[in-house]
Amino acid sequence: ILFRDPLIRRCALQFARLDCRHALWRLANEATGAPEGHLWARRSTFLRRGHSLVVIEIFLPAVLALG
Repeated sequence: ILFRDPLIRRCALQFARLDCRHALWRLANEATGAPEGHLWARRSTFLRRGHSLVVIEIFLPAVLALG
C-alpha cells in the first residue's frame, strides 16, 4: 500500500549511524547478536491525509556485506 496508493507521500529519508549508546543499536544487538561497532539506519515518514507513519530500518552487517 505504501508504494501503490497515490495519496501517500514519502518525506525525505533521514540517515543515522548508530553505536552502542543508541537504544536502537542495543535492541538490534540483543535480537541478532550484531558485532561491536556501528550500524546504519534510515527513517522514512509517509503521509496520507494528515496522518503519518514512521518506518525505521536498521541495516545489519550481513546486509551491508552484500554490497
